[in-house]
Amino acid sequence: MTFRHHPATTYDLVVGADGAHSKVRSLAFGPEPEYRRPLGFAHAWFTLTEKPGTPRLDGWFLLCNKPGGLLVAARPGHPGEQEIGLSFPATELPARGDREARFALLDRTFAGAGRRTPEFLAAARTAPDFALDTYDQIVVVDGWRRGRVVLLGPASA
Repeated sequence: MTFRHHPATTYDLVVGADGAHSKVRSLAFGPEPEYRRPLGFAHAWFTLTEKPGTPRLDGWFLLCNKPGGLLVAARPGHPGEQEIGLSFPATELPARGDREARFALLDRTFAGAGRRTPEFLAAARTAPDFALDTYDQIVVVDGWRRGRVVLLGPASA
């Protein structure tokens, strides 16, 4: 096996459990598009740090469904934080490295969604843990192992 920052090494067993975009799976089984089946939905999640004036959730989960399959959610996180989720129909997203295109997509998709959505969209831009991905099914027709490589957990979901 070859690594970016270490010399090539031989292993008796390689276990992949590294998520929907598994590097181990792509190395052992081939490119992701061969196994990825989009489920038609995407989800952004991040932590909002409360500031003076931020509406408190006080233990409540805020959930707002909007026409067109939009979902806006906030739940209490660690003290002084709220965990935010924005879900919407999508099968493809802008490239992971293009943060501005991803924020622009969220802005367009949730324009006019009301309630606290504008606050959440603004907070997404500064959240250090911001993530956006599609919901996908990973399908490996010929099993979850290849030679001495096995996939489990999220890599085989």
